[in-house]
Amino acid sequence: MPREEHTTPAMRPATTPSLTAVCDFEQSLCGWSADPLSGVSWSLHTASSGSTGHGTHGTIQDLSLGSDSFSGNYLHLDAGAHIQRKRARLLSPEVGPEQGPLCLVFYYQLQGEAQGSLRVLLRDSEQEETLLWALKGDQGSHWREGRTILPQSPKEYQVVFEGFFDHPTRGHIRIDNIHMSSDIQLEECTRGAMAGVEPTVDTVAVQPIPAYLYYALAGGGALLLMVTVTLVVVLCCHRYHWATKKTSHHHSVLYHSNQQLSQQGHLNYYQNQNPAYNLVRSHNHLYPGNGPSLEPMLTITLDKDKSGDNRC
Repeated sequence: MPREEHTTPAMRPATTPSLTAVCDFEQSLCGWSADPLSGVSWSLHTASSGSTGHGTHGTIQDLSLGSDSFSGNYLHLDAGAHIQRKRARLLSPEVGPEQGPLCLVFYYQLQGEAQGSLRVLLRDSEQEETLLWALKGDQGSHWREGRTILPQSPKEYQVVFEGFFDHPTRGHIRIDNIHMSSDIQLEECTRGAMAGVEPTVDTVAVQPIPAYLYYALAGGGALLLMVTVTLVVVLCCHRYHWATKKTSHHHSVLYHSNQQLSQQGHLNYYQNQNPAYNLVRSHNHLYPGNGPSLEPMLTITLDKDKSGDNRC
């Protein structure tokens, strides 16, 4: 008697196996659970038949049992009007701050005209989320490999698989064989999927900046700002000193009339130079005689500016 197909919501298991083991959903959910706040859940598919019901089409294969196998377990999300634009979210067990960096490896199917989207996010203990990986659109009926780096974090965090559809038409999203590996080199992890199973879009992985780089960038930015402010102050002081030096002497122009020149002691000079010129002093007034008239004179004096103090 053939086995019947069973599709059940993915619930939290009683035990939490090691995070570094490959989770193929054959025995349990390996500590992964549905987000109770998402409104729609991933379903666990267990079947020996070739259909999972509404919204799916194409070949059904469980990767852990080989590409030609039609039985096995995986998580799936089917398109439909009841879940349009609703986000099904699958949460990993908590990853401790001492673990990492790790390479997250998983396999997925993204098929159909419903414009499905599959995203991988990192959620910290304060519910802040960072996008690590994203893919949208029909990728065909084959299983493909996805990879992204899980950086070492100063806080505990969870990995989130999120799936949703833009349209209520036919389509499905499937995930299987999730593995958080500490053995894969980070260069290999950033390389992406293995040759021959590349996605049909240009961008897939959105790699996060490791925590230590955040601190380095923050410190470098503060140092750069301090150096910039210092240079601006030095340049301002230099320009101020240069302008002060250039204008450190002021020119004064004094106009002296005949009477002022005589009263200031210049009388003898002009009398010696012009003997024919006679001045008669009477009651502190000067009266010209028969000599030529005295021309006005401009006297230029240089007064040093004593207010050029350093203001920087």
